[in-house]
Amino acid sequence: MQLTVDMKGLLGKSAGDTLLIGLLMLLGVATIFAFRFALGLRYIGAVVAAYLLFTSAVLVTWPRHPPQLKFGIANGVTLLRAIGVCLIVGTLALDTLRPQLVWMVAGIAGCNLLLDGCDGRLARHYGITSAFGARFDMDVDALLIMVLCVVLVVHYDMAVWVLAIGLLRYFFEGAGLLRPWLRAPLTTSTRGRVIGSYQICTLIVALVSRPTIVREILLVSALLLLIYSFTIDIWSLYRRATHALPALSSNR
Repeated sequence: MQLTVDMKGLLGKSAGDTLLIGLLMLLGVATIFAFRFALGLRYIGAVVAAYLLFTSAVLVTWPRHPPQLKFGIANGVTLLRAIGVCLIVGTLALDTLRPQLVWMVAGIAGCNLLLDGCDGRLARHYGITSAFGARFDMDVDALLIMVLCVVLVVHYDMAVWVLAIGLLRYFFEGAGLLRPWLRAPLTTSTRGRVIGSYQICTLIVALVSRPTIVREILLVSALLLLIYSFTIDIWSLYRRATHALPALSSNR
């Protein structure tokens, strides 16, 4: 019975309340990390700045998805993952990434990957699935991949092409502004989920791998698979758009 009450409480929080709780949690964890690893205020400041930017985007997009007034436990789990991403962003403010911090980043990213999928299951279980929640989930995934790519380029001196792994999704969305048919909804596929998880796994392994050649092979494979996945998605959307045009013409 107690568990049921607690879950209902989580389901009933407003977006503002949940984001504020997230900020307090973030401050607590960031402070612990800063003292434990001697990271200083620069790390805490970068983490908080990243969180404020992210939550500002959440609050801006939130009213576009009425009538969902409560944040919900599923979005709360996604927010936990976003907090993890912000903790990783803070390491970009540091001069170097010491071995201890490498494992910290890898651990946070690994926990993030394990939590991925839990939010969707919770949303379906409680009947609170929404367009916002699905988008929120995808945005956190994309942000994690992008941040890990930047960490590799900044702290590991990897070539800038590594950033393409994180930027491809944003290029795809940007192209949708020029070609509206690219903005059509895509059906969830096992291929997309597997390749998305592979990107994160590859980036985590690249973080902890010592030989540079191993990192490069892993990252090249991740990029090629991502290009393959986007190519299939674009082709699918293009075929759907071209098949819809004759149907519209015949109805006139």
